[in-house]
Amino acid sequence: MGDKRRITQVLSNLISNAVKFTDSGKIQIRAFSEKIETKIEYKIQVIDSGIGIPREKLICYFKNFFNSIRAFQENTVELV
Repeated sequence: MGDKRRITQVLSNLISNAVKFTDSGKIQIRAFSEKIETKIEYKIQVIDSGIGIPREKLICYFKNFFNSIRAFQENTVELV
């Protein structure tokens, strides 16, 4: 699996922002794993009814995170 500290930091930020920007509605956090060929992929979703992050800005938020994950080629971390 990737860098535990970075994964925790990203998830903490996503959850914090979901709480901060969701005045009413709901926040869902889902975690699941899926075996694909010889690898296991872990997926975590933070879904809220807040204002959201524009798609064109998503890459800015996750660029450094994904660059550090590339060092762990045998494992995949996907932020959905």
